[in-house]
Amino acid sequence: MSEKNNYEVPMTARRVDEIFQEAMNECDLDKAMSLYADNAVFVQAPGKPVVTGLDNIRKVIEEFQGIKPKLKVEVLQFIEVDDVAFFTLKWKIKGTSSEGEEINVSSYDGNVVKRQPDGSWKTLIDNPFHAHHIGLLD
Repeated sequence: MSEKNNYEVPMTARRVDEIFQEAMNECDLDKAMSLYADNAVFVQAPGKPVVTGLDNIRKVIEEFQGIKPKLKVEVLQFIEVDDVAFFTLKWKIKGTSSEGEEINVSSYDGNVVKRQPDGSWKTLIDNPFHAHHIGLLD
């Protein structure tokens, strides 16, 4: 656990995504944000700009958490070399809109995480709509 925020600090690359899934399912925005590097980028759905800066990424994650999501993730590929790891994930989110309508969203994610100087791992690139960006899904 980190003394600063009482959240688990991921000491393996794989643990980053596991903690992120917990944070989303718990609607814990601070926990989710603790997993992003200071220079992280978030790649939104096609047609939307890439998000930079932790304050801006926080707004995007907060929108996702606004539907009280239940996130399920399946790791399809994991490659780690030295201080960098790349994940390909299949994810599904079920939630509820502010009007009470059920929301179902899914895609394939491409994430890059990087080991920090203290040995912990953080997300550098979060691309939850990777499959859409490369033309595999509409």
